[in-house]
Amino acid sequence: MSSPEQSLQPNLPSREELNQIPDLSSEDTAALIDAANRVQELQRREEQGELSPDIMQSNQEVYKFLGLTYDDGRTIDLQEELKQGNIQNIPSPEQKERAEQEGYTLGILTPEGLRDEIQKQFKSKFASIFSSQGFYDYTNGQDINQTEHFKNDNQKTGKFFFAMIKLDKETKDIQPKTTDLTFPEIEEILQKHNQDPANRDFQLQGLTIEQYLLFITRYYLDHQQEIQNEIKSRSQQGIAQDKMKITTMPDTESWCFLLKEIIESSDPEKRRCLSADWYPGGRRVNVLSNDVSHRDPEYGARFAAVA
Repeated sequence: MSSPEQSLQPNLPSREELNQIPDLSSEDTAALIDAANRVQELQRREEQGELSPDIMQSNQEVYKFLGLTYDDGRTIDLQEELKQGNIQNIPSPEQKERAEQEGYTLGILTPEGLRDEIQKQFKSKFASIFSSQGFYDYTNGQDINQTEHFKNDNQKTGKFFFAMIKLDKETKDIQPKTTDLTFPEIEEILQKHNQDPANRDFQLQGLTIEQYLLFITRYYLDHQQEIQNEIKSRSQQGIAQDKMKITTMPDTESWCFLLKEIIESSDPEKRRCLSADWYPGGRRVNVLSNDVSHRDPEYGARFAAVA
């Protein structure tokens, strides 16, 4: 009797081979190909793991809230993208379990090539909610569009990349070992972690701007009632909404180095790294650019667990 693993690994015929079978209609051929594709999909899921319905729903809510759409205006359908095999870096069950044990419980799906759209939609949505600018780039479009991630990963490919991060309020609390360090020193921490054989199934990397904004959005959706209570309390104090400090959001006391947003240089001393935070008084996400010498007790880095 064959094992379950063997039963999921048939020698699948090609369309050409199926066409050679006498009396096999085009409908039969299509049905057999569909069945073979289903078996292949089961194999892929067996090897790679699956994304839970909760993860899919959580990300779909973020995409709908921000209004992230296809070119024809339809809201991106993540379930369909999963079915089509367009979601990359899905962790194995062992990788997912290890990440969750380490506190990396928020799964984020980031679309490749939608950086500008995410920034634009985030800025518009949060500007409306908080009577603010929503998103402010202190580099004035300079460094933010010079990072290696921007240069290499800003083409629409139809692919979505999965990562897991910690859904905690302050960077300095969840990654205290990274505070008051320069970004090159934090890069060394990541490199040492990833090279440790014990962490073969628990690889970490820094965040992109897109991941940070998707994280902030998810945090907002999870804490809407608390935020509305804060707004109501400040209104009762006679503070106008465009003058309020909103402190319920993440990183009101921390800055997060975005270690996937590095401006490289042939001179190591001229490298730069973007950072982001939530500015309570401005009720917006700020993005700054930092040199290799910058360190501060309020600065640290969030990491993402990746397959």
